[in-house]
Amino acid sequence: MDELNGMTYLDYVTREVLRLHAPVSNTDRVAREDVVVPLSEPIIDRHGVKRHEFRQVEPRFLCLAASCQWS
Repeated sequence: MDELNGMTYLDYVTREVLRLHAPVSNTDRVAREDVVVPLSEPIIDRHGVKRHEFRQVEPRFLCLAASCQWS
């Protein structure tokens, strides 16, 4: 077991593989209270209003991606 714990490169590779190919592709969350999520770039909503933040009013469900893959 000591030899396996000493393989730091194996640990790095395993973590990277699990990050890219997560065993759970997404997770559902429920907001218990109203939250405001700031956006990195503003968006224009379906009513034509420019938004700099996303307001989540409880008890709505959020579906979050577990992994981020940039191509």
